Amino acid sequence: MKRIFGVLMFVLLSTTAPRCVGAQTQSPAEIAVLKKKAAAGDAKSQGRLGYAYFNGEGVSQDKAEGGGHQED
Repeated sequence: MKRIFGVLMFVLLSTTAPRCVGAQTQSPAEIAVLKKKAAAGDAKSQGRLGYAYFNGEGVSQDKAEGGGHQED
């Protein structure tokens, strides 16, 4: 059930997140915080981190990591 929720959150965030021209990407410090919270099981952080990896915002783009991040 937790996996399904994580995948649904990722899909929801990746399809409804605003795509603004000139939007700031996440800083390395913000990515580090997201990684820590995601590892602790925070669903919102998992979704945001997956979105960042999937779209290459603040990290090197890695669609496998972005999608696979929800499977932890």
